[in-house]
Amino acid sequence: MVNLDIYSFCEDCPRFKPTSTTCTAYRNNEPLLVTTNVTCENSEFCGNLYNYLKKIFENKSHGSCKCQPPEGVVIKPDGVNELDPCVYDVVETHKNVTVNVLKCKKCGHVEIEWGDDEEML
Repeated sequence: MVNLDIYSFCEDCPRFKPTSTTCTAYRNNEPLLVTTNVTCENSEFCGNLYNYLKKIFENKSHGSCKCQPPEGVVIKPDGVNELDPCVYDVVETHKNVTVNVLKCKKCGHVEIEWGDDEEML
């Protein structure tokens, strides 16, 4: 049996490095059950980063945002997603797993973006 023991945010992660451990149960010196657990080598780091970012985001929810486009104006550059009216400054950058914590110059709203180092340059 193979068990995937990964977080939902591991899906499509460019830093996903699978690692596995195998456990074998024996009866009368014969293998009875073989179980392989697959995890990511970076799961502890990413889990901690996820919890940290979640805590920041929960403390700085978009509900406190005072930036609004003019009444009745909706801008959807891609035709689907609404454009965020805030203008951000980078206030924190975390290396290797590049995370930018952005803060709106006008209202103080905080957003978080992350990605591969090459994407973030």
